[in-house]
Amino acid sequence: MESNSSYDVVVLVKHGLYKPWIDIARKGQEASWLAIDMPPGIKIIHFYGIPVNKFGMIFDRFHEKLRRVNKATNYLLKFFDSVVAMPLKNWVPKTKISNFLGTVHEEIQCNVIDIYFTLKWKQIAAYKYILDNLKFKYLYETNGSSYVNLVNLQQFLKTLPHSHVYAGLQPWEEAEFISGASRITS
Repeated sequence: MESNSSYDVVVLVKHGLYKPWIDIARKGQEASWLAIDMPPGIKIIHFYGIPVNKFGMIFDRFHEKLRRVNKATNYLLKFFDSVVAMPLKNWVPKTKISNFLGTVHEEIQCNVIDIYFTLKWKQIAAYKYILDNLKFKYLYETNGSSYVNLVNLQQFLKTLPHSHVYAGLQPWEEAEFISGASRITS
């Protein structure tokens, strides 16, 4: 960890330690966009949680399927999730330096089980880690399945203001948030 280092942009790459995502990270990202000479001012950090067993995966798939049944089911599930998550409202999981993916870039493991339901805590843990350890102008978040042109990203960031930036793609037209697959914040 490079405590208090300063960067133009920290690229935070979200992973799940499950197949095929592990191979995509190792054989896809590491062999393509992460294999180029790193432009100056960019820091790459991979982050992931603690993988669950087969039962956890079944629960996770069922939970996600319920979200997509219809609006009423989605609303009920959100209510149920908020009640269940109430004791965890202000919890920030700890992180530790890891090397599970074996990348040349920094990796951190967040101390939270890695399912969609706990994604917000995994991200909060990663945010706390970078805020505690790095200085940077922008945070660019992406997924383990994304390809990022770092030179183009850096050029684009030069066109943005240095504060109050929350930008990216909406996952669907009515969405009131930016996708975590491509999100920029200042």
